[in-house]
Amino acid sequence: MKNIVFILSIFTLSIGCNNDIEGPYIDEDLVPYVDEFIEEAAARGLIIDKDSLDLQIFLTNIPNANIQGQCVREPGEINLIQIDKNFFRAIDDLRKEFLVFHELGHCVLNRLHEDDSDTNGNCISIMHSGGASCNDTYSLETRSDFLDELF
Repeated sequence: MKNIVFILSIFTLSIGCNNDIEGPYIDEDLVPYVDEFIEEAAARGLIIDKDSLDLQIFLTNIPNANIQGQCVREPGEINLIQIDKNFFRAIDDLRKEFLVFHELGHCVLNRLHEDDSDTNGNCISIMHSGGASCNDTYSLETRSDFLDELF
């Protein structure tokens, strides 16, 4: 029984350990994607001051296999983005960008999921939900159109 309690305690601490950091924080592995988000926004006329972002963004273990990232916004609290570190490490740079930009879309741009599709059934927004019925066509060829829509 003591072993089970110990294991559950370690599991709980591993999920909640990010709460020990106060104020804005960006995991070092995510900094390039946040910087690129800010640059792409600026290229489209939207200025985002990185130093004033009220945001914490972490790589962490998300126990639900269907969730690769999530934005948590609580009134009066700093916005929190959690990216599943195992999923993040398993995908290529373009998918990492997509995932981080999607979550920043929620937490920084206050965007909701957008599951509309074009006449071919392709998603028209990077903000589509994981369960969207549209086809995800985010690629180097379509990236600019998706980012134009995002910002």
